[in-house]
Amino acid sequence: MGLRSGDAAGTGSLASSWRGATRPSDVRVWLEAHQVATLNVAGNRESTNPGLGGRVEAFLARLLVAKAGDGR
Repeated sequence: MGLRSGDAAGTGSLASSWRGATRPSDVRVWLEAHQVATLNVAGNRESTNPGLGGRVEAFLARLLVAKAGDGR
């Protein structure tokens, strides 16, 4: 899974792994540091990697729940 911020300032991208190498908290720190307002999530197709969509969805759910839970 690749994550890229969507702003014109070109804040860059963050390579993440759905295999557990990157924690949602690490991504959250990156999102906050770059003040990302729009996020593009890219990666292999489900047809190429069966089950990938569900794993990515679960990762993003953990990321968003953690973000929502911090009161900001």
